[in-house]
Amino acid sequence: MRLQKLQVRSVMAETPDTVFIELGGPQPSGRVDYQPGQYLTVKIPHASGTIFRCYSVSTSPYEGLPPAILVRRVEDGLGSNWIADNLKAGATIEVLPAAGAFVPADLNRDFLLYAGGSGITPVLSILKSALIRGSGKVRLVYANRAAEYVARGQEIDAWVKRYPERLSVVHWLDAERGFPSVSDLADMGSGFAGADCFICGPEPYMRAAETAAKDIGVAEDRCHLELFELGAGETESVAPSGEMVSMTVDIGGSLIDVECGRDEHLLDCMLREGLNAPNSCRAGNCAACMCELVEGNVNLGENSVLDEDDIADGWVLACRSKPESEKLTVKFP
Repeated sequence: MRLQKLQVRSVMAETPDTVFIELGGPQPSGRVDYQPGQYLTVKIPHASGTIFRCYSVSTSPYEGLPPAILVRRVEDGLGSNWIADNLKAGATIEVLPAAGAFVPADLNRDFLLYAGGSGITPVLSILKSALIRGSGKVRLVYANRAAEYVARGQEIDAWVKRYPERLSVVHWLDAERGFPSVSDLADMGSGFAGADCFICGPEPYMRAAETAAKDIGVAEDRCHLELFELGAGETESVAPSGEMVSMTVDIGGSLIDVECGRDEHLLDCMLREGLNAPNSCRAGNCAACMCELVEGNVNLGENSVLDEDDIADGWVLACRSKPESEKLTVKFP
């Protein structure tokens, strides 16, 4: 597994439920390569083993600064709560190479950016990159529950002052105005019909923003959503066809028996059956869905995460593995 060590430069409380983490660069030497909008997969220690979680980079690779991530606490979340409670300046963490397809194809275009809550993280990376390296105009529509939940607010204000002719920001607070409707979001994005649109946040917000963008004339192929729940750029699972096999999934000590199609990936089966299986990229580029193959055999497809030693130790990626035996048992860390 191609892990890289990074030193934690600082950990700062950003909002009531998020922390902002500056990474001081790789240790002992080297650099972190990433594109605007990508994420880092962080290796996190846990009592039952190691877990991996994905966090978008909020900095721009063109700022000349080390990368930084914003981590929001998730109720009962193993990764986010460990980071918020335990990670301190001076610590060392390990990450996989940056991944993700939430990346602009051309920074010289106009950009319409919709962010909700901690979804500001990859959007902010794109915003800064477009201003530094591009020539177009940028509109940010940023929705939050209340003023105290606005992350990176001072930084955003500083970029408005730096690029007043090219950057405009519209804030929306649910506490004052309720959840934004499609028409609200369309009004805030008016004038950007020809822009590339990037959207990240809670799924209801993203779906409303996507509809709003299309309503104002943004072309469908220029509208991009960061769907961490489903994996960036991936679609919903579909029902399997053909022969089924038995699979037992161990998540947090609970054993769940499901039927998995020979033609479907293990993760697709788990999500189809309603299991809360950890996942992110669904393309074999992160380790969020890494699990131990306790029984049976699988066909592990191409991936950029596991090496020969990992595979020999029984690790597989649920998003890239299809069953090859009549019965399987897999266990998540």
